[in-house]
Amino acid sequence: MRYILFSLLTGIFIIALFSCQPKAVKKEMIAAKPPRIFTLPDSLKMVKSENVRESPNGAAFGKLHKNETIYLMGRVGNWLLFHNQRFDSVYVWAPSAGLPYLNLFSPATYFDTTTRQFYPTSYFPKLFGSNGQRLKNESGVTYLFFSNLGLGSHQETVLNVVEESKQIIHHGISLFLDKTGSHITGVKVDFRRPVEGVRLVLRKCNLPFKPASYEDEAHLVWNKGVLFAGLVVELERKEWKSHRFSSIIFHK
Repeated sequence: MRYILFSLLTGIFIIALFSCQPKAVKKEMIAAKPPRIFTLPDSLKMVKSENVRESPNGAAFGKLHKNETIYLMGRVGNWLLFHNQRFDSVYVWAPSAGLPYLNLFSPATYFDTTTRQFYPTSYFPKLFGSNGQRLKNESGVTYLFFSNLGLGSHQETVLNVVEESKQIIHHGISLFLDKTGSHITGVKVDFRRPVEGVRLVLRKCNLPFKPASYEDEAHLVWNKGVLFAGLVVELERKEWKSHRFSSIIFHK
């Protein structure tokens, strides 16, 4: 009798214990929105003195002082297009006006790890201050190319049939598009100058150092998820078999 009573009380206790546990709430997958750093106020006060430039990272020709007010016209990567009483339609470094630094070399700037998708194409013209150029590469892949972001250029000798000519190659950001031309499948970002050494490049791109999954004369490749969730990461060499890298590429 005592055994039956004990078993009955134990069963009642267990039922009561589980009934008091909080019910699991089903989490809904909500698509993360791109960071709204392109939403600018009408004006800002400088948080530190900074050079004024005619173009992003161009030659300096003037100076803004701490607490001086500027009236914003747009953002071009990490540069602000502004005017005030002394300057008209010129650029200044955005972090010096109190806005967050945008790491153009980090995959997090382009890719939403929640949805495992690149941000929509409509986001980037607002961020880079132009609609970009719609171009095709040698493989026939369509891409949007954004230049004039302060990433510079280099001179390159090109062999055209039998004649050699020197061309100015502008550095920028390429957004590779799918066959519909509406969704991003990959991103390539040029460095302003070639970066020496893998560790330094990955640190610049806010990525951890891990051995590459594959290497050839032109690239180092990390398989999907090794350096960044959902993406393959590639480093492109400036010259074959060199330790200097000219750009970083992200794709799915």
